[in-house]
Amino acid sequence: MARHRLARIAVSEGGFFYLRLLIASLLCLVGIFLVLIGLGTYSDSAEAQATTPAQPSSGLPTLTRMVGPVRLDQDLRSLPYIPPNGEEDEVRLTRHPFPLAGGTVHQPSSNPGDKFTQQLMQRVIPNMPSPIQTFAGMNSVQSESGCACLPPDTDGDVGPNHYIQSVNSSIRIFDKLGNPLTPPITYNSLFSLLGTGNPCGNNQNRADGIVFYDHMADRWVVSDFAFPAFPGAGPFMQCIGVSRTSDPVSGGWWLYAIQVDSANPTFLGDIPKFGL
Repeated sequence: MARHRLARIAVSEGGFFYLRLLIASLLCLVGIFLVLIGLGTYSDSAEAQATTPAQPSSGLPTLTRMVGPVRLDQDLRSLPYIPPNGEEDEVRLTRHPFPLAGGTVHQPSSNPGDKFTQQLMQRVIPNMPSPIQTFAGMNSVQSESGCACLPPDTDGDVGPNHYIQSVNSSIRIFDKLGNPLTPPITYNSLFSLLGTGNPCGNNQNRADGIVFYDHMADRWVVSDFAFPAFPGAGPFMQCIGVSRTSDPVSGGWWLYAIQVDSANPTFLGDIPKFGL
């Protein structure tokens, strides 16, 4: 009798254990289901905000979807050539008339500050140290902006082994002695792998590029903006390339595209800056 009673007790305790396990499993499944619903709701709200910019008075950020990353494994020297778009030079805003197209040169009137300026000019000015290395970069023909912009939109940065220059619609990579390692590469060619669903990959890059070397990560960043037309229609996108290795020529790149403002045809954030 004692053995049978012990057997019944063991069976009843085992059944109770399995019942608790079943209840715990059901609770876990319910929790996972609720989490998935929450993620779906958040995703839907994020998508809604991505397509509908937040009102300025709401205090909410406008979320935008990022295109990429798209992996570029190709050596930049073998990229297919895609001609750049024409760039329109903006009308310069100057404090005084500029001596171009019939303008007159402004002659400031004499004032007490002129005497002080002359005294400063008569002082001995120390010589500026000579640069360690100089060499010619891209000229106006190689930059291929199509606008003969004066001054050109020039930028660049130097790393341990390379110098990357951006002029208007193209970039070019040099070694530290000034020897060109690549031909001039248009931004249309560089970002073509981003596809036709966005201006960056749809050959609508508009130049004004930015280049900087991240000395902490030993990586390069190249960026320009792209849009269908201005004034006209957005979206206005920032095209970003980050080198996958320290070698910007053959080490590969990650490519991205981010919408930088709304599709308002009268607003364009010109030349966003990057820094470290």
